[in-house]
Formats: sequence, C-alpha cells, structure tokens
Amino acid sequence: MRSTRESTVRDLILDRTVDVEMFHSDTDWPSIVVEGKVDTGADRCSIDETLAQHLGWKVTGYRTVKSSLGREERDIVQGTVTIRGLTFLMSATVTDRSDLSHPLLVGHNVIKDLVLLEEEEE
Repeated sequence: MRSTRESTVRDLILDRTVDVEMFHSDTDWPSIVVEGKVDTGADRCSIDETLAQHLGWKVTGYRTVKSSLGREERDIVQGTVTIRGLTFLMSATVTDRSDLSHPLLVGHNVIKDLVLLEEEEE
C-alpha cells in the first residue's frame, strides 16, 4: 500500500496542474480558484503580478531569482490558499505571467509543505 506522501507527490507530479483556491487579503470577497502549474524544477512559487494585486496580497520582501531570462530581483507576496483541502499561507515571487499558460507556478516549497501538512492530519 502506498503512503499518503507517495500518493500526493506522485499525483502532483503526474497531474502537472493543481486547483488553487486563493483568498483576498483585505476583503470578504469570494475566493477565486486558479489552475496552478506544478513545476518540480522550481524552488519557489511565482504568481502573476495582476493576480497578486487583485487579491490584495501585500509585499513582504524581495528575492533574487534565476530564470531563463537571467537573474532579476522580484517582490515576494504572501496570501492564504487552499490546495487539496489544506489551507495555509503561501509565499510567491511576483512577475508578469500574462504570456504564460498559468497565472501561478507551484514550486518545491509548496509541494513539500503539502506533504508535511497531510502527514500531520493523519
């Protein structure tokens, strides 16, 4: 029998996408659900700048990020999300993802956290 950890990681990697319920930070507006791209090669999450602004997620810092475009400094925002029934605070770097297939990139840090959170609930 497969453990929950193996199941979650395998499912996320095979699906390559995951529904992410995202909550507005300063209002009681309804949450929105976006399809996030699971990227096992990404260390961190990345969110489209327009989506982050719409949600009212506040800048909490900045990080130098290495991407296909080279190195650049990006703002970091935090907001509450629910993925696969688990609600937590997610950090993401902000960039223009309007020309990309998904407004949200889900990286290692969230995949790892999801596995740990699911194990705690068992």
